Amino acid sequence: MEQKKINDLSKKNMGFKSGRAIESSHWYNRDGVAVHQVEMKTKPGEYKNTTIKEARQMKLLPSVTNVLGILDNKILTDWKMRQVCLAAMTSSRNGGESDEDYMDRILNLSTVVTKSAADFGTAMHAAVDTFLMSGKPPEPAPDNQQVIEYWPPVERWLNDNIYAAVMCEYVVTELTLGYAGQVDVKAILKGKAAEEMKLVNSEYDGFAILDFKTRKVQPPKKAGELGAILTYESDVRQLSAYAHADEQCPVASVIIGSNEKGRVKFHAWSQQEQDEALHIFAVCLHLWSLIKNYSPAEA
Repeated sequence: MEQKKINDLSKKNMGFKSGRAIESSHWYNRDGVAVHQVEMKTKPGEYKNTTIKEARQMKLLPSVTNVLGILDNKILTDWKMRQVCLAAMTSSRNGGESDEDYMDRILNLSTVVTKSAADFGTAMHAAVDTFLMSGKPPEPAPDNQQVIEYWPPVERWLNDNIYAAVMCEYVVTELTLGYAGQVDVKAILKGKAAEEMKLVNSEYDGFAILDFKTRKVQPPKKAGELGAILTYESDVRQLSAYAHADEQCPVASVIIGSNEKGRVKFHAWSQQEQDEALHIFAVCLHLWSLIKNYSPAEA
């Protein structure tokens, strides 16, 4: 009975139909307004995810993550595969269950951890944005208990390293290349974060675009050592595209440990890393346009 509840919950919350994920992409119009969904013609008042066909008709801009989605993210793919394996190991086949039904149920179950991690990331993002713009910490609620538990060291880091938040959760558009995206934070840095940024990026003049992520801390290699918080090339590719659309600001990743309290990692990307990542993004956008048969820059 408990297994059925988990299965039903995952289908309800994860947008699954017959165990298959329904992919959605983010789109913006040329004024930077989100058009992730459109009204259904057959059901006025109800909405569905915007398709590539509708994007062409409306001359929409794909999001940065939409474009980068054409690349295989091996680390993420491997992690998802492990969740499938764990679900299969902990959930045996029900009596009379067909191969297809069993596989569908396992795929659904494997997303429970994924959704939990995504929910924590979304809630932590919201808490950071609210604090930077209003100075108010997150308030306890049934759906953000982990955020409350992990918040104090995050708040300390923000107070020690960010002098002021210029903008939070704002959309940038790049009409020449043809893309858009939502930036986490543009801020004026101070403290150790400003010092690190100055060391790796000679273009730094006080302003920086920051991307906040929650990520698991790796197991320590030796007893008594701290586990590493990793950054990836995909992080700077995303940031470089945002920066190119927004005054070429220097960029940095802020990674909050999701399985170890008190761990916050600031990683400033060098100008060379940023330039190389932007080149890769531009190539991805060209390839994306060919695959989708849609060039937003020429629409």
